[in-house]
Amino acid sequence: MTKHVFLILAAMLINAMSLMAQSGIGGGGINIDPYPCMEIPNRPVNIIPDEIFKQELINLGVDTNNDGIITCSEARAYNGEIVLQSKGIESIQGIVQFRNITKLDVYNNKIKGHLDLSVLKKLKSVNLSGNTQLTSVNMANGNNANMLRFGAQANLSLRCVQIDKSFTPNGNWNIDSWATFSTECADCWQRQRNQRPGRRSKTRRLCRCS
Repeated sequence: MTKHVFLILAAMLINAMSLMAQSGIGGGGINIDPYPCMEIPNRPVNIIPDEIFKQELINLGVDTNNDGIITCSEARAYNGEIVLQSKGIESIQGIVQFRNITKLDVYNNKIKGHLDLSVLKKLKSVNLSGNTQLTSVNMANGNNANMLRFGAQANLSLRCVQIDKSFTPNGNWNIDSWATFSTECADCWQRQRNQRPGRRSKTRRLCRCS
């Protein structure tokens, strides 16, 4: 088997495992990682495409072999905090591999789109405030009740934060008035689109959809 064919098969396997995890296939006690860490020996691959984010992680000591890139195994081994405020970071793609961090603070950056933190089960504190192009966050990591703080304010585009089904946010969980806590963000977005303009309650910010 050539290296090229092996790489293609490895990529197909990763995609298949991700789809199975997202669709619920593989139940019965089998826990499939939606973001598996699969590395090829002697072929290190950088998992952090944002150059600013990568350099800041290098500054934190994540790049243990000093080769100028962040690999999946290096991310998995890191057990410190990630506090990177006002750095101009546009993407924290690759953050899903930092399974042992307890704090993530990326206040006042330029992070955009959807952010999935559901696999980071050791998080105790999260600060995503000041990222005006962030649209949604999956925070349903099964450990919401043990978190000390979650902040996502001054985020003009944020509409939904997905939380654990058994959890009700307390005063340490803060989002803007136009955003919503939900157990299923996609369903809540559909419900909001179907509502008449101006009819959405300003006080009912916990949209529990099952």
